[in-house]
Amino acid sequence: MALTQTDELTDDVFPFDRASAAPGQLRKIFRSGSYRGTTAAMADGYTQGNLAIIPERFALDFARFCQRNPQPCPMIGVSDTGNPQMFTLGKDIDIRTDIPSYNIYRNGEYEGSVADINEYWEDDSVAFVLGCSFSFEEALAQEKVPLRHQELGRTCPMYKTSIETEVSGPFGGGMVVSMRPMSPSDAIRASAITARFPHTHGMPVHMGNPLDFGNYGY
Repeated sequence: MALTQTDELTDDVFPFDRASAAPGQLRKIFRSGSYRGTTAAMADGYTQGNLAIIPERFALDFARFCQRNPQPCPMIGVSDTGNPQMFTLGKDIDIRTDIPSYNIYRNGEYEGSVADINEYWEDDSVAFVLGCSFSFEEALAQEKVPLRHQELGRTCPMYKTSIETEVSGPFGGGMVVSMRPMSPSDAIRASAITARFPHTHGMPVHMGNPLDFGNYGY
């Protein structure tokens, strides 16, 4: 569930194979604070997620936002108010510590990245977990679809587009997409494969020239 990357992949903090590791093994590493990189190519066969934590007063609006925008925001888990344990997603999950890195935003502005959010968690905090496209990368790799960011040990590039999402309360704005460069033939195969994973964004929203899709900002 990494939202940002601060380091490249390193083997020395992992005493096991990352790809075949169980989620609980990885969470222990993340909880220790010894790794703050991408979670790409980890825990093959398991669903990965992105995390958004907001005050309870905005939670219903955000849930509606996810419902109205199911492809960019496929909601797979919601915490109880003030409870950082995500019982519906697995055992021994503490949403405050079990992710490699957290981006902190205040009043819509990025403040920085931290290894845990113990000091930021409040009694009215509600955590939403949204399906992540890393979840279907094992299926792409099995079909020999190349993934350049994995080859480089990095996360995939993401862009904010001019394609507007459906608004709910204070939530809206341009759709954010991840991009994986590949040949036209591989893109067609990737579209068929990822269509089987609607809970983690599903098939591409666009293939081809990115300028045909909308204005981009990294």
